[in-house]
Amino acid sequence: MCRTQSQIARDFLDSANDSRRQPEQVRKTGEFVESVYLPWAQEQLKPSTLKEYRGIWQRHLKARVSDIWLRDVRTYDVNGWLQDIARQNRGLTVSSLQRVKSFISGVFTNAKNQGYFDGVNPVRDADLPKAAKGQKTHAYTLEEIDLMFTALADDVPTSTVIAVAAFVGLRRGEIRGLRWEEYNGVELNIVRAIWEGYVGETKTEASGSESEPATVPVITPLRERLEQWRAASGNPISGWIFPSERNTPIHLGNLINRKILPALKAAGLHWKGFHSYRRGLGTNLHELGVPAETIRLILRHSSVETTQRPTLSRARPKYRER
Repeated sequence: MCRTQSQIARDFLDSANDSRRQPEQVRKTGEFVESVYLPWAQEQLKPSTLKEYRGIWQRHLKARVSDIWLRDVRTYDVNGWLQDIARQNRGLTVSSLQRVKSFISGVFTNAKNQGYFDGVNPVRDADLPKAAKGQKTHAYTLEEIDLMFTALADDVPTSTVIAVAAFVGLRRGEIRGLRWEEYNGVELNIVRAIWEGYVGETKTEASGSESEPATVPVITPLRERLEQWRAASGNPISGWIFPSERNTPIHLGNLINRKILPALKAAGLHWKGFHSYRRGLGTNLHELGVPAETIRLILRHSSVETTQRPTLSRARPKYRER
């Protein structure tokens, strides 16, 4: 049978396209995630993020997508995965499903950058299934914080940890990473975060790093507690501000279970987590009479406009910061 010129040309182009795609670049999704993406993530992402991604892959995606050719995935497929995950995990919140979606998107962005996938990221137009909105968040008030200080009046290091969370709004890893040489009595330099033994950078660039520390003002209530703790520690000028018995950064999970929870339970108070201090920080600082610019520096916002929320205008100053 005689072949037309158009058929010959088409066959030539098909063979040329196939030759440009190396055999190792034709991957199934599971093989790509485990042999390419997760090793890349281990090198590029923070340990806490990597742990979360590994969990998402193992719990929600590996069994569903491993045998699908990476190059064949379309938005329709991603929609089906997300809908299936939502149906089989009724307890997942919207934010949890969004993290799953973000993980899948990251996989295909990485695959495209490394030549394993062509075309538009199939996650871009995928719909997020309906899900629960999650538990109501809580922000500690000044009254609650004062009650905690009373409950922990005889425990200087623990009450000082709470003061740092309450008056500077540091994240858990940032609290663990504080050192005396980065505190001058007026300001704290935030340069690192520690997560499960890993010493790394803070969550965001604005939060601070060793090359560009975030300097946050220390207001009087916190300064007094830090100086009390320094004196009780023998007036150190260097080392971890909150060390463990082995002189390593304190493990805040242990502190919560051994110190904070028993004291608060005895006082009839409820523990809502360290992030609850951060959520209420702007309002609480305003109530203490701290100037807006100082609040901006403490919250590490880029502008005063970001700091001045409508809720702050309703608060009345309790006393003026000296």
